[in-house]
Amino acid sequence: MDTMMRLDELLGRASKLTDAQAKEAATLLLSFYTEKQEKTNVADCLMKFKSTVCLFFFEAAITTLDPETQIQSLHLAICSTEAYKKNANHAATSRGFIITAVLIKNGVNIARSVLMQTLADVEKDGKFSDAVINNFKQNVVDYCGSLDHIKMLGDKDWDKPDSRRRFMRFMEEVNNSIVTVISPPESKKDVIISTTTTSPLPISPTPHNEQQIIPVSESNVAKGIADELLKTLINASKEAALLFQSLSDSNGTIALLRKDVASRDARIEEFSKTIRKNNEIIDDLHRKLDESKKVIRDNEAHIDDLSGRLKNSLQMDNISQNQELITLRTNLQNSLKIEYADYLVSKDSECNPDTYGALIGSLSRIFKTLRRFGIIID
Repeated sequence: MDTMMRLDELLGRASKLTDAQAKEAATLLLSFYTEKQEKTNVADCLMKFKSTVCLFFFEAAITTLDPETQIQSLHLAICSTEAYKKNANHAATSRGFIITAVLIKNGVNIARSVLMQTLADVEKDGKFSDAVINNFKQNVVDYCGSLDHIKMLGDKDWDKPDSRRRFMRFMEEVNNSIVTVISPPESKKDVIISTTTTSPLPISPTPHNEQQIIPVSESNVAKGIADELLKTLINASKEAALLFQSLSDSNGTIALLRKDVASRDARIEEFSKTIRKNNEIIDDLHRKLDESKKVIRDNEAHIDDLSGRLKNSLQMDNISQNQELITLRTNLQNSLKIEYADYLVSKDSECNPDTYGALIGSLSRIFKTLRRFGIIID
């Protein structure tokens, strides 16, 4: 089935997609983008599908596409879609935060750039809505396992002070949202303090994070004491929650570091194998090169020997030809001496029938002699 036809079919199911269908849609989109490089169509589809398709798409894309160019370009294309512009608050938190989380977890440098673009789109009057905060905690904090990797984004140099201030404001609101205090009821008999945390690790009940019931007397003195106790308990609850969150973040960081170390050890071992294999190939190439050089030297020596032989042969041929020519000339001279002597005697005589016959006979003998020595005149 054609890729676009199958994508249109999956788009028709909208939010009813199963996880398997969402992964299929993400795979088809990634294949389509890799083949066609049409980021606009892919961005539109990622906005039309539910957010899990976006998550599956970028989890696969992080290993096949170049983060610094292609993934960042896709994110900007998503921000340029009409669906994003019409509902930037929801679209940014459901798409931008997902991309940010995948990039942070994979240690990609452009994670902060994508996050800051997202925060710029959702910030209103210097504040962030509760929906944005909750979406960030669900899509980024829970996905990454802790706040440590996210906080480390602020440790790098900032080119724009406004971006740094926006990041610090946002992280402050995220930290503040980790602990929620329910105001005590109006009843003067009981005061209930409840704390909650979004820590990804379970938190065992302690005297500071389980419900506390404090009796309050009707007298003003007892009420003042209760208020002080309430403030103390609230502060203690906040500190306890922060400590548990810090512990959770540290545990998450340690787990990630162990995973990174194991991954790097595996990569080092692969590199070592590759290096050993390449060294073997290089040694084999050196051996073949030495053999080729030896063959070349042998061929050059053979060529020199043949050249010498050819030169000697040519010299001998020249000598032989010269000798044959000298011999031929000597033989001709000896054979034609008589004819030449007759010629000298008769050259000054007048021609008569007797001398004519003698000349004809002499010429006949001369041509016979030339033919005998291989000189034939046609």
